[in-house]
Amino acid sequence: MQDAGVNVVVFALENSPLANAAQKSKLKVVFIKKHHKYYDYIAAFKLARLLKEDLITHLFIRDTRDMSIAGLAKLFLKNQLHISYFMEMQLGIRKKDLLHTIRFAQLDNWFCPLEYLKQQVVEKTRFPADKIHVVPSGLDMFQFQEVLDKTEARKMLNLPSDLILFGLIGRFDPQKGQLLTLQAFEALKKATVGLVFLGEKTKNESDEYFIKIEEYIEKYNLKDRVFIRPFRQDISTFFCAIDATIMASKSETFGMVTIESMACGVPVIGSASGGTVELLKNGEIGYLFMPENQELLKLAMQEYLNNPKLFNKEKLRFEAEKYNRQKITEQIISLCLNNK
Repeated sequence: MQDAGVNVVVFALENSPLANAAQKSKLKVVFIKKHHKYYDYIAAFKLARLLKEDLITHLFIRDTRDMSIAGLAKLFLKNQLHISYFMEMQLGIRKKDLLHTIRFAQLDNWFCPLEYLKQQVVEKTRFPADKIHVVPSGLDMFQFQEVLDKTEARKMLNLPSDLILFGLIGRFDPQKGQLLTLQAFEALKKATVGLVFLGEKTKNESDEYFIKIEEYIEKYNLKDRVFIRPFRQDISTFFCAIDATIMASKSETFGMVTIESMACGVPVIGSASGGTVELLKNGEIGYLFMPENQELLKLAMQEYLNNPKLFNKEKLRFEAEKYNRQKITEQIISLCLNNK
């Protein structure tokens, strides 16, 4: 937004990941205190004062816990504030009750990253449909413009050059499906195929799941074909090193990994749930399997091995281009800032 000429101010907790990232990007950051989820009038009054001081007319929020304070700040500012909510998670239960309806009424725009999420909002809330917009999460395409040679990428990650490599990126967590993927991989019984996990253990949680993975690798003698590498910021190196990406999560609301993989021209094998189905166009530009189904994941992996060039690299990169953050920024400015 700042690159597009918009005056941006970030309100965040001091030393939070958001604040640190914003400062690193040379954005103006105003530190605020943690507030209550509902009816925190004092915090809302302070926020309204800060908004007024910085002449802020549009407020973007990405967390439902910020809806109440944003709505109260809007009232303190005599409704001279435009609030846009960017949806991050799927809606669980229906939210058509009076309290939710009043709470949502303070929002001027509700942005959903995919069409299926918009349908959830339409079906489970009373929020006006004409204020619901589908705007995907933006991807910084610049980091994927210079694609590394596969041999060079594998050298950087210390991976063998003679194997066909499947890869899964994400923290080690049952929800991410590393163990399921490992089991499907072992069931393939292919000596020429390898598997790469890029990620870290889940912070502040037991190592039990990670230990299970290590024990499985040991039990089936897979050390020469299964590789665990720590997470790295230059994730394009990971995608350039592998042949196909596996998204084995039980459900991904959006799934940035899917479009990051496509931006590198790498096909995706994803569980048919959440946003992955829509991102892969119901299997038109990727492989789908039923969530948590080891046998069907194995068959999808085999399908890739049978025809590794089914999905053209340039076609995948073309599909990823629609998520270019510059285009997404233009959409938001058009729908929000230019529509007061």
